[in-house]
Amino acid sequence: MKAKREKYIGLICTLLLAFGGLFLFLGSAPLLHPGTIAIGPAGDGLKDVFNTYYHARYDTTMWHSGSMNYPYGECVTYTGCQTYISIPIQLLRRAEIVDLSGQVLLFVNLLAFAAVIACALFLYLILYELAVPWWMAVFSAVFITFLSPQLSRMGSHITLGYAFILPCAIYLFMRWHQTRRWSYTTALALLTCFAALAHPYYVIFLGAIWLIIWGYFVFYEHGQGLGKTAAAFQCIVQFVVPIALVMLLTKIGDSATDRVPVPRGVDEWAGNLLGIFCPTKQAVLHKLATWEALAWIGIPALVLCVCGLVAFAKKIWQHRWRELLHVTDHVFLNLLFWTSVLLLLFSVGVPLRMLPATWLQHLGPLAQLRALGRFEWLFFYAINIILVYEVARWINEKQKLFSTLIATTVLVALAVEDCAFARFYKLYDVPAVPQRIFVDIDNQLTENQWVKKINPQDYQSILPLPFFSIGSEHLLYGAPDEDIESAFYVSAKTGLPMHAISASRSSISQTYKNLTLTMEPYEAYDILEDLPDSRPILVVTTQNGWRRPSENRLLSYADTLLTAGNTVLYRLEISDLNAFRADVQKQMSQRIQACWDGTSEGLFLSDSTCAFQFETFDEKACDRAFQGAGASACQPSKWVPLFDGHLNMHNDVWMSFAVADYQSMLMGHTDLQASVTSPDGNCHYWFCEQLPNCLEAFHDGWGIVRVKLTEITPDDHVCISIRNRSMPKKQKIYIDNLLFTEGDLDVVYVKDGKRTFNNHVF
Repeated sequence: MKAKREKYIGLICTLLLAFGGLFLFLGSAPLLHPGTIAIGPAGDGLKDVFNTYYHARYDTTMWHSGSMNYPYGECVTYTGCQTYISIPIQLLRRAEIVDLSGQVLLFVNLLAFAAVIACALFLYLILYELAVPWWMAVFSAVFITFLSPQLSRMGSHITLGYAFILPCAIYLFMRWHQTRRWSYTTALALLTCFAALAHPYYVIFLGAIWLIIWGYFVFYEHGQGLGKTAAAFQCIVQFVVPIALVMLLTKIGDSATDRVPVPRGVDEWAGNLLGIFCPTKQAVLHKLATWEALAWIGIPALVLCVCGLVAFAKKIWQHRWRELLHVTDHVFLNLLFWTSVLLLLFSVGVPLRMLPATWLQHLGPLAQLRALGRFEWLFFYAINIILVYEVARWINEKQKLFSTLIATTVLVALAVEDCAFARFYKLYDVPAVPQRIFVDIDNQLTENQWVKKINPQDYQSILPLPFFSIGSEHLLYGAPDEDIESAFYVSAKTGLPMHAISASRSSISQTYKNLTLTMEPYEAYDILEDLPDSRPILVVTTQNGWRRPSENRLLSYADTLLTAGNTVLYRLEISDLNAFRADVQKQMSQRIQACWDGTSEGLFLSDSTCAFQFETFDEKACDRAFQGAGASACQPSKWVPLFDGHLNMHNDVWMSFAVADYQSMLMGHTDLQASVTSPDGNCHYWFCEQLPNCLEAFHDGWGIVRVKLTEITPDDHVCISIRNRSMPKKQKIYIDNLLFTEGDLDVVYVKDGKRTFNNHVF
């Protein structure tokens, strides 16, 4: 009875201390006003909240979202939408029972706060089960929670800040390992389902623990305590069934057929073992431990690691081979530790980094795990749990004042670190500000009166300028946070979907179709054929904000509607888009007529005083030529130069060329690099960008790349190279019509009945 009373007293104390810790990290504002104040007012955090709100309030399907990538939409699980919040609210709204969509931010924040508190509670339960004194378990659980690297995610990747998931999984697996009860199997299945819906990275964490525990159960314990059938059934129910269910639900909402199997960034390997030893990016070795890889384990745990390495070396020296894997005297903690070590190695790319980059496309779901540094998190929890367990065991064995002093020192060190991190490293530096989408849901405030002047039924979509396509596919068109927030704000208030994309994994072809709306219309707008009707588009931009030149020209064809704060709304008719393209074609025609006969057959120039250099590659005959008889084919597993030499040109030089199959699955991994080096060896211009982000136009499967090189002299050495480490050796990249032009020179090339104007087909 006394033990049970101590357990519940400890839970209550843990709850109160954890709630107090939230005030330390977040301040009072988000805790007192969770329905209107967002922890992360920009970036991925805002995107997750917006998509959850849109799905709950406006969508009519559970597993497909229409908030972005109009008119195609997106699988809801790829948008950061928290479906466990949005789907119940959507169903209640569609059933006309109650509309709770205006409370989405409240539910998101409450779940994020509850996840932190639950993390402390589950850590307490773990430590209590390990016979740690209840008072020590309370303080240790709270201090470990607020040292967790996951808490820094609450202001960006909200679901990655669900710190309770890993301690909960550890507790449930530990209890199942002790009891083999079906209740823990059921709880594990529910946790796995929730975790997979929250973020796919949790699947690897839970899957690794599941695999190690069951491997030990089958091969070492020989099925002790369970029959073969019961064991197999529990094994499948714990992990396989929930993962299969989530994959099925994801497939239901996924209508795209040309997603990238290997997203951008997967080969950058953000993990670094130094991340567990570096508390901040300002540490001595900050260049070797990026933010993605920071998983500081704390000074006491660091001391334990050093002692553990010494003990490990001593066992090897004394040939105590059977004891090498015995980190503690507790079987489950040993299994947990070595599972975390395996994930620690995986976090730095072992064994993926050992494989050729071309193998990434055959890794299936593993290739989707771009930020491997996150897999250090389990080691953080494992080593700190072992730390507290060993200190408590030492106290129980020694029963001396010195042992208690050591325990107190550990707790004080953790407490001091928590306070330091709360101020300098964690969420304290993330501004918690009112989120204007939720401050006035009913649009009663003066700043929201503009909503009543817009009839959403008169428009079919929103086109944000500057356009943004932020994800892990081919393109990475960024935009200032203010512009993205304005687009989300207008979409949330009107219910109109956006053509833009934020942190999603959309179809390649659909993404490019939307992109062409804001580019110079050298070709016809293919997306117009996919629009459901001819209603106008609502253009959203900001006053005096940054926009691309083509986007500024597009605005001149739209009609100004109104200004709401810093947000400006325009009405863009479909006919305006066609008029824009017609004018561009007319201007091209006029500039073509101004060109005169050049230096060779088929070439026409606009200015005889400007220099140019043109490589048609006709001597490299192939059936993949953009124009003429040939093209340059290369396999760029390493940097392959397209041009390496001197240009007899001055000042600004435009470089352009045509690249085949720009929408192919792996083309997004192609890098384009340009360097300009003066005779003294000083590189005064350097450019490196992913090739798809340099595309200016598209024609018949070919993309036109155009890049500006500045301050060129004839004495400079110019090198233009491409690289694609993921492309198989049998696959090649085809380049044609490599053109360098000085200043504003226009070049027309006529060959085999095809006419190009600065490499644009006309």
